[in-house]
Amino acid sequence: MTDFRIIELQNPTDCCVVMGGVKWKTLIGLDKAKQSIRIAKDDKASHYLPADQYSHMVGTIHLPAEFKTKGNDQKAKGVSAKASNVKRKRRLYSAAAVFAQIHTTGAHLVKLQLEDGLWWVVAVHEAVIVKGTDVLCTDVEADNLVKGFLRANPNAVIVAELGDIRPYLNVHTELVEAKSASQSVPNSVKLLVLGAIAIFALNAAWDEWQKRQRAAARTVQQTLVVDSRAEWGKALDKWANGIELDGPTGLTAVYGLLSEIPMDVGGWTLLSGECVSKPKVWRCSATYKSGPFADNRSFNQSMPEGWSANWVGLDLAAGTWDAVAARTVLVRSRLIEVKDFNLNYISALQRVLPAFRQVDLKPAVEITLQPPVFSPKGNGEMVKVPYPADNKGIELPKTQLLTLSGPLRSVAVLPLAETMSITSVKFDVEGRGVRPDLRTSVITANLVGVIYVK
Repeated sequence: MTDFRIIELQNPTDCCVVMGGVKWKTLIGLDKAKQSIRIAKDDKASHYLPADQYSHMVGTIHLPAEFKTKGNDQKAKGVSAKASNVKRKRRLYSAAAVFAQIHTTGAHLVKLQLEDGLWWVVAVHEAVIVKGTDVLCTDVEADNLVKGFLRANPNAVIVAELGDIRPYLNVHTELVEAKSASQSVPNSVKLLVLGAIAIFALNAAWDEWQKRQRAAARTVQQTLVVDSRAEWGKALDKWANGIELDGPTGLTAVYGLLSEIPMDVGGWTLLSGECVSKPKVWRCSATYKSGPFADNRSFNQSMPEGWSANWVGLDLAAGTWDAVAARTVLVRSRLIEVKDFNLNYISALQRVLPAFRQVDLKPAVEITLQPPVFSPKGNGEMVKVPYPADNKGIELPKTQLLTLSGPLRSVAVLPLAETMSITSVKFDVEGRGVRPDLRTSVITANLVGVIYVK
């Protein structure tokens, strides 16, 4: 396939028709004029046919320099002055756009042979030019285009000629020159604009310098106003106030709650009990298995006051209740350093290890705390406060996870750090075949908690 042909019309004599060479694109949106100009610029087109309210298509083409109006006082390369001026004065129309305007509904295709033996083929569907047409090609290529269009549009109409196109030579089919904005501006105006730009640039540079000076002054002021140690201290205190500690007192309390769970409720036999830490309370539950003469009514009537009953299937029942937890909040100044914790508390824990099946204490891990923020400009725009290099007194606390299992009775002798939060304590009642010893019991407990250190 080749590029395009320009046919000069005899009537009217100031018009030319462009066949082939136009690239067509469909636009979506409201501002089609602006989109058309942008596409013409992107395609580096010399001329384009803008989309409008009647057409969503924009066409772009790159024509030789002699068809441009810029520089009418210069002769186009390879073209006589007379011929060049004639071409510049003539209006250019897209033959494909004319064909689309003639056939506004349905699918139509025209295949015309030009004087040089090439064929011009263009197809439209509902007044939209089909992509890949509006081309000049050989006879074989033209036939392939026709066959492909008919396969996609079996009811398409093949047109043998354009007919009288003069009524369709209008603003909707005319190719306009893609001028840059500066081409249409007089030189005197350009000089005024350049002068204004220079003045504006000087003012902008002065404003920028003043802005930088003010920013530098604000930076100095910020370093004086924002006390990073104080801000981080407040953030750590706020975090600590949200941590509830149980310590030895809390362990005694939860041990008492579990010990008070009855072994039998209305003919239902105890299987397990558990207390889980919740804000300000212990959320406790006990699970039972039905006996020979037990039913849901007997469980509901016999369970302790304050319990809520629910059942799982036919042979499992559960009672749940909340108990107030007397906890204290974490005070950072009371945290024990890791080295002292390892020496004192770990030694006490090691002395009772024979009373448990398994004890696991994870290494200390530093907590993750969101940095405090402040608004240096007072406009709501927040900036993170850096963590100070001198962090004495505002060290980030550490946590150690403690898990253990063993006889429920062993929990009573478990040494517990003052800075420990108990996550949960659970026990299971095992079968009658268990032989109790120091580490084994019919009732086996599991404890999970977090110890806070410095």
